[in-house]
Amino acid sequence: MDFIVAFLELMEAEGRSLRRAVVSVAWQVALMTVAAIVLLVGVVLLGRSLYGFLAASLSPDAAFALVGSLAILLGGGVLWKLYRNDL
Repeated sequence: MDFIVAFLELMEAEGRSLRRAVVSVAWQVALMTVAAIVLLVGVVLLGRSLYGFLAASLSPDAAFALVGSLAILLGGGVLWKLYRNDL
């Protein structure tokens, strides 16, 4: 009987520990999502400002091509790093 009571108390403690861990992971995922959205907005604004700067000195088509190429290179570099597990 004591074994069953001890086992149930252990399960209760492990359940509380699991709940804390799940809540912690949920907060981390939420904060990473917010950070990713803010980062995406920042990259879009940076690309737009780079386009505006280049469009003043180049043709708009050339500016789009240059900014698009830089975005593709940046995205490809990040994917390559993730693929190689270097981050």
